[in-house]
Amino acid sequence: EIEAGSLTTKRTREAIATARQSWPEALLFVVGPFSPGDRKSAAAAEAAAATENVTFLDPVALGWRPDATTATLSADDLTVVADKLRDLLAP
Repeated sequence: EIEAGSLTTKRTREAIATARQSWPEALLFVVGPFSPGDRKSAAAAEAAAATENVTFLDPVALGWRPDATTATLSADDLTVVADKLRDLLAP
């Protein structure tokens, strides 16, 4: 989880570097934001992901959350997001 704010780009790059150290051969994805109010942080995370050759997935832009008025995911939201990720990653 990357905390949004003025250091989102830096935090995203650090998280990606940490993941790459642990799993050098893994395909990495940055997923977020979960609320349309987080657009600035989403842009920063997307830019950082692009420079690190990581796939960025935006659940709001992809329409995965029909009611995305809060960044907090309900149990139903978790199920939908998990299902969408599973479908996206399935061979």
